[in-house]
Amino acid sequence: MKISILLFSIMLQVNLVANDNIEKICKRNGTLVSDFFSNKILKTVNFNKDLRAPIRSLFKDLGKCSKVEFEKGKFTFNFSKHILKGTFLEEEGKLVSIWFDSPRLKNKNIKNLLKTLEQQGRDVSYYFTDGTKKLNKNIDKKLNIASSFKLKLLLDLKNCVQDKICSYDDHLILEKNIKTSPSGILQDWPNNTKLLVSTAAHLMISLSDNTATDLVIHYLNKLKKRKRRTMQKRFIDLYSPKSKSFGPKDYTKVNLAKYAIQGGSIGTTFNLCQTMLKLSGTPTLTINQDGLGEELTDLHFKGGSRFGVYQKTYAWKTKEKSWSCLSITINDSKGVNEEKVSSIIREILL
Repeated sequence: MKISILLFSIMLQVNLVANDNIEKICKRNGTLVSDFFSNKILKTVNFNKDLRAPIRSLFKDLGKCSKVEFEKGKFTFNFSKHILKGTFLEEEGKLVSIWFDSPRLKNKNIKNLLKTLEQQGRDVSYYFTDGTKKLNKNIDKKLNIASSFKLKLLLDLKNCVQDKICSYDDHLILEKNIKTSPSGILQDWPNNTKLLVSTAAHLMISLSDNTATDLVIHYLNKLKKRKRRTMQKRFIDLYSPKSKSFGPKDYTKVNLAKYAIQGGSIGTTFNLCQTMLKLSGTPTLTINQDGLGEELTDLHFKGGSRFGVYQKTYAWKTKEKSWSCLSITINDSKGVNEEKVSSIIREILL
C-alpha cells in the first residue's frame, strides 16, 4: 500500500510539472522555452522553426491568453474571443508531444462567417441547413465541383446494390489500361490485381482515387447498361484531346494550373447536400472526415479540389439527432486560398 501511494505521489508530481509547463505557455502568451520539452522531441525537430515560431505567431493572432484548463492529457487555452484546444504527452515532467487544434470562436455568428466566405473567390456558392434554419447563396448556380461529383456515383452504386443488380462483394480487375491519375494509389498497384467493389468505392471517396473511380464506372456501365464518362476520358478531353489513353505518366507533361477551372464536372451545392443526405449512414463517407470526426457526430464528408476549384460537403448529426449539411463551392481562375477557406469552414462547423 505504501509503495502504491508513493508511486501515485510521484506520478501526480510529474503530471503537475507537465501541467505547469502548459500553464507557462499561457502566461508567456505562446513564447516557448526549450526547457519545457524532453530531449526526445528536441532531437527530432528544429525548435525555433517547428515549435517556437508557429506557436508564438498563433498566440499573437489570438490576443492574450487568460487561462488554461486541463482534462486527461487535454488542454484548453482561453482568449477574449477564441478558445484553443489541444493535447499533450509528458515524460518525467517534460513535454514529449504537443498538438494544437484550430482556434474556435466562443460566440460564433454563422451568417457573418458565411459572409466572410463570400469574399474568398470570384464565384462562391454555399448551402447550410441544421434542420431548422437554412442559409444559402447561389445554390442553383452550377459550378465546377472537382471530385465531389463522386458522391452521385456512390449514390448510383448504392441504388444498384439495393436493386440487387450490383454487389459490394463482386470482384473487379485492375487492368493496365484503366489506370489513371493524378490522385490515388491504385495506379501503383500491380496489373490485374483483384479487389472488391466495396474497396474501390472506399478508395474513390476517402482518397479520391481516380483509378478506383473508373473501376466503379466500368462496373456500373456494364451492369446498368449505360454510358458514364470515365475519369480517364474526362482527362483526355481536357488535357489531350487527340490521345487514346491518358495514364499516370502523362500528367508529368501537363501544367494543371494552365487549365484552371476549365472542364470538369459541374453541380450545385444544394444538390450535393441532397445527395449527401440520401447517403447518410454509408460507412464509405466516414473514412475520411477531414480531421473533424472527433468533434462532430456521425460526420460524413467528401471534398474535391484542383487549381481554381474548391469544394467540400459535410453532413452530421446535431444533438437533437437531426441531420445538418454544409456544402461550399468556390471557383476562381486565379486560384483559391484553401488554407483560409478551410479555417473559416472549421469555425462554422466547430
